[in-house]
Amino acid sequence: YSATTANGCTKDTTVNATFNLRPILAYTALPAICENAAAVSVASANVTNGVAGTGLYRGPGTNAAGNFNPVAAGYGTHTIWYVFTSAGGCTDSVSQTIQVHARPRVTFTYPAGGCLPVDGLVQFSNGSTIADGQPLSYAWNFGDPNATPGNPNTSTALNPTHNYVDGNYIIKLSVTTSNGCATDSTANASFSLRPLLSYPALTAVCQNLQGTVSVATAVVTNGSVGTGIYRGTGTNASGNFSPSTAGAGTHTIWYVFTTPGGCADSISQTILVHAKPTVAFTYSGSCLNTDGLMQYTNGSTISDGQALSYAWSFDDPNATPANPNTSTILSPGHYYREGIYNPQLKVTTSNGCADSLKVPVMFGIRPRLAYPSLPSVCASVPATVSVAAATVTNGVSGTGIYRGPGTDAAGNFNPAVAGAGTHTIWYVFTTAFFCKDSIQTTIKVLPKPNAAFTATADICRGQTATITDNSNISTGRIVSWKWDFGNSTTAVYNNNNPFPISYATHNIYQVKLVAVSDSSCTSDTVTHAVNVHPLPVADFTLPAAVCMPDGNAVFTN
Repeated sequence: YSATTANGCTKDTTVNATFNLRPILAYTALPAICENAAAVSVASANVTNGVAGTGLYRGPGTNAAGNFNPVAAGYGTHTIWYVFTSAGGCTDSVSQTIQVHARPRVTFTYPAGGCLPVDGLVQFSNGSTIADGQPLSYAWNFGDPNATPGNPNTSTALNPTHNYVDGNYIIKLSVTTSNGCATDSTANASFSLRPLLSYPALTAVCQNLQGTVSVATAVVTNGSVGTGIYRGTGTNASGNFSPSTAGAGTHTIWYVFTTPGGCADSISQTILVHAKPTVAFTYSGSCLNTDGLMQYTNGSTISDGQALSYAWSFDDPNATPANPNTSTILSPGHYYREGIYNPQLKVTTSNGCADSLKVPVMFGIRPRLAYPSLPSVCASVPATVSVAAATVTNGVSGTGIYRGPGTDAAGNFNPAVAGAGTHTIWYVFTTAFFCKDSIQTTIKVLPKPNAAFTATADICRGQTATITDNSNISTGRIVSWKWDFGNSTTAVYNNNNPFPISYATHNIYQVKLVAVSDSSCTSDTVTHAVNVHPLPVADFTLPAAVCMPDGNAVFTN
C-alpha cells in the first residue's frame, strides 16, 4: 500500500491479507405439498457467486440434507432455511417457505353389530374433517362383489347407503381436498341381514299318507345365508312332515332361519291334514245262513264330515255275475261257500283320502237239515231200530250225531231203554267249518202189554186147572192172548175169559202167555207151572172066603 502526502512524501507498506467472499445465496420458491405426502427434497438453494463451502437445511420436518417430511412438519406454512458457510468461514443463509396443505381426517361410521333390515340397507355416516377449511370430495368403495347397477359399488355422496347381503366386506372412503390432498380410511365390516322369508302355501295331505312329505319349501328371498329349521306338530327340523303323527286338522309349520351373525326371523304356513276314514265293518257271524248269505254292516266313519265312497272286495273265487265279487254300496250282502276268505273294504273320502281294512275270516254255512217223522215202535222190540233218517239238504259237509233217550250217536234207538211214550230225537250236525245246527223229530214207543195170569198150580190127572188172565196195558188195549200150554198145544184167544185146561198124563207143565196189543206190540212171555199129579192105583186083596162063625177076613192094600 503506498501513501503520498500533499507535499509529495511517499510511503508504502505491504500487508499479507486473506479475503473471503460472503456467499450470495438464492432459494427458489417451494411448491406446496400435502400433509400426508411422502418426504420431498427442498434442497433447491444454491450459491450464486461461486463461493465454495458447505450448506445445510433447517426447518420443521426438514433434515440437514434438505429432505422435508410434511407429516412431521404438519399442515401450515413452514420456513425452510439454507445456511451456507464458505470455505473461508463466511456464512450466510437464505430461507424459503413451503405450504403444507392439511390432509383430510377421514372417519366414517356404520351400524355395527345387530341385524340389518331385510333389504340389507347400510347407512354410512361420514365424519371426515379438514383443518384448513378446504372443500372436500368423497369416493366410497363398498367392497361388494355382489354390487349391481341398481346397487353400485361406489358412491361420491357425503353419507351414502348401500344394500348388502351377509358377509365380510372391506369398505374404503377416500377424501380429497380441493387442492388435491387425499386420505382414505378402510374398515373391515361384517354384516348380517335379518332374513326375508317366503313360505308358499302347502298342499293338503291325507292323514294316512305313508311316511312323510316335505314341507321344506320356505326360501330366503334377500340372499341372507344361514341355517333354517322347521318346527311344528309332526315335523322334524329338516321339514319332513308326518301326517299320521300330526293327525287330522290344520297345523302350523314354522320355518326359523338364523344367519351366522345371529340374525333370525321366522315365517309360518299352515297345512291341512284331511282326516282319514276310520274303516270298520262287521259281518253276520262266521256261520252263514243256510243259503250262504253273508250280510256286511259298514261302520266306517270320518271325523271331518266328508262324503265317503266304498269299494268292497269279497275275495270270492266263486263269484258270478249274479253274485259279483265287488260292491260299492254301504252294507252289501254276498253269498259264500264254506272256506277261508279275506274280505276287504276300502273307504275313500270326497277329497281323495282313503284307508282300507282286510279281515281274514273263516265262513261256514249253517246246515239245512231235514228229519222226517219216525214210525212208532213197540217197546217190546227186542233189538234197536235205526232212527238215522236226518239229512243235510244244502250240501255242506261235516259230521252229525243223534241224541235222545235210548239213542246212540249213530242213531240206533233202543225202544226198551227209552220206554213207552213219545220221545224227542235230536240230530246235531257240525260242518267242517264248525257251524252247527240241529233238528228234532219224535218217535212214539208203544207200550207192550204186561202179561199176567194165574193157574191152578196142582191138579190130579183128570182134573182141570183154571187159567185166569190178569194182563194189562198202560195205553191201548190187549186184543190177543197167545197161550202155550206146555203140552205141545197152543191157543190164541181174543178175549181174556178164564178157561179150564186138563192134561191126560201127569207131569209138570209150563203154561206160557204172550199178550198182543191193538198196536201189535207183544208182551214179554210170562210162565206159570201146572203140576199134574198122577192118580193113585187103588188095589187090595181079600180072602176068597172066610169061615164062620169067627168070620175073620184079612184085607191087603
